[in-house]
Amino acid sequence: MELIDRIKVKKSENIFQKILIIVIYPFILLFGIIAMLFVGIISLFQKKETLINVPQSESEKWTYFAEYNNVKIFKKYLNEIRFGPAYFELKSEPENLDFNSKIFGDWFYKTENLIFLQQWNSIEKPNTNLLLFDADKNELKTIEKNLNSVIWEMKRENDENLILICKTEYEIKKSL
Repeated sequence: MELIDRIKVKKSENIFQKILIIVIYPFILLFGIIAMLFVGIISLFQKKETLINVPQSESEKWTYFAEYNNVKIFKKYLNEIRFGPAYFELKSEPENLDFNSKIFGDWFYKTENLIFLQQWNSIEKPNTNLLLFDADKNELKTIEKNLNSVIWEMKRENDENLILICKTEYEIKKSL
């Protein structure tokens, strides 16, 4: 209680200062309202300008995914699983029709002459295929079907064997 007694706020008894605050207050308030309206009008024009300049071209939705020799693979974002990975549509240049109407995960593994891809069979539950893309032949083959995982890691065991490790601890050995 002693601390409160020591701290005392001095109130101004100056009448001139009170009158000045009463007279200036409406002008300060009016200036603030005008400034806010001015900033609001400027921001409206800026939003319209950015909406007009946004390109809506279909070709700009495709982004680079992987490349081998002269074959480029592009991905287009489709959606993502809640609290999980995203899934994509893929296309290649030169065109390979095997990529059409399939859903792919973001995982891939590239060796000296091949690209491994993850095809999703379902977006409701983990069900994927391991695909092998040979860019020299422009060919897409299914290596393994119906794996119950979307989180993969590929490791090289030796010069001839690769190991695919799924989050479910399921291992697949393939000779290449």
